[in-house]
Amino acid sequence: MAELVEQHPSLGVDALALLEPGVAVTRRISPGGAGPGPMRQQLERFVHRLAVDGERLSSARQAAGLPGDSSSLGGSSGPGGSPGSAGPAALPGSSGASAAAARG
Repeated sequence: MAELVEQHPSLGVDALALLEPGVAVTRRISPGGAGPGPMRQQLERFVHRLAVDGERLSSARQAAGLPGDSSSLGGSSGPGGSPGSAGPAALPGSSGASAAAARG
């Protein structure tokens, strides 16, 4: 494949870098896409949404006089997370360092 790309008059040697492993994923920048940037934004949005929903549920339970909390919404403590959090560190394949960077 590399030979075909290199010899093609419209592509050439400069296009060979696009065939390197992982390059295609990094070029996925559409909102909602599978690239690192859009995924980070989606994770941040979902973590925020879970926190907001957890607070709302906790307030509703308290107002209704029901016992318990909303920790079931956020899950249990995962690697790098605190009880009730479902941050990027709790996701499979995440490392604590990359999760911290993803949070800003």
